[in-house]
Amino acid sequence: MIIARAGEPIAILTAYKPPRRKIAPPGSLEGQGWMAEDFNASVDDLFDALKDGEAPAANETPAAAPGK
Repeated sequence: MIIARAGEPIAILTAYKPPRRKIAPPGSLEGQGWMAEDFNASVDDLFDALKDGEAPAANETPAAAPGK
């Protein structure tokens, strides 16, 4: 569609074409992430800390972290 003023074209309306998304090639993020040394370590200690009587009550607020 052409928009004209006084017989002179001033604008052309066309369908919107979204820009093509670039797909990153495989391996392009290599070396940019890290994994903890103990990511696969047993979580038994975590569950031991949550045994009866050791977990804080639901209405207790946790202590503030040092320096905050």
